[in-house]
Amino acid sequence: MNRMLTSPDPLPILDRFVTQTERDDLRSDERRIYDRALSLRSRLSGPPRVLIAGEFSAGKSTLANLMVGADLIPTSVLANHIPPVEFSHGEVGQAHAAWWDTRVDVTFDTLDFAGLTAVEPDYIRLNAPSPFLEKIRLADTPGTSDPATLVDLMQSVARHSDVMIWCTNAVQSWKESERRTWSELPERLRQHSVLVVTHMDLPAIRKGRQRVLDRLNRLAGDDFTQIIPFSAPDAGRAISAGVVTDTEQWRNSGGEALVDQVLALALAARKDANELAGRLIQNYIAPSLASALSEDAGPA
Repeated sequence: MNRMLTSPDPLPILDRFVTQTERDDLRSDERRIYDRALSLRSRLSGPPRVLIAGEFSAGKSTLANLMVGADLIPTSVLANHIPPVEFSHGEVGQAHAAWWDTRVDVTFDTLDFAGLTAVEPDYIRLNAPSPFLEKIRLADTPGTSDPATLVDLMQSVARHSDVMIWCTNAVQSWKESERRTWSELPERLRQHSVLVVTHMDLPAIRKGRQRVLDRLNRLAGDDFTQIIPFSAPDAGRAISAGVVTDTEQWRNSGGEALVDQVLALALAARKDANELAGRLIQNYIAPSLASALSEDAGPA
């Protein structure tokens, strides 16, 4: 068999299959294989993608900015008007309108959200020189108070993600609407997830901290690998430009536990993605490409 088809790195084979195959020419069962290959190619084309999700006013964008080390996206209601935003590492800050398929990114020299959204991208990719982004890609989803819209958005982005951080507001944590949305997400992603309880710095929440955590452990403890109470103001005071400057405050804010858990989950999810890609290649893609190579070679 062609040496390329037996390579230990699945990405070149996935890339070749996706770029050389016309989806419209495939049967319905073959299209499912193609879509799975496309999703795996997206997941394996860079560091593991960590998706930050949750309902409106859960503190998602604030958390994303803190982890990246810069206020790159709005944290107000304006965030509702932009698609998901992915943070990737780059020596120079740039903004790109991007799509999940094979379309080429559109690059913007400035952080012009109006211009970015005008071309109707599937998501916006921001490059930033963040130490954290050398290890993972971070995706932030816009807030919405409409559970149906949230489910549609989550299912679209989740296909290309490896790990999920679900943010729940401590004031009204783990509502029934959150549980329903969560239950409809891919099992693969839910197995690599952490629940972050935001707004733990509010005075009323501080007084009832243990009561909040006991309730969440009872209701959602089996659904997440870890439940982490998080205080954004404390975390913000503990880091500068993405670098921890006060280790004790960073630990007390919940930031240290969150980053450690996310990196561990990302490593496990990447291993799973490689194994899944290997099986897909062995069972379908390699025979398909081998057949195409044979046809191209013509009769002996």
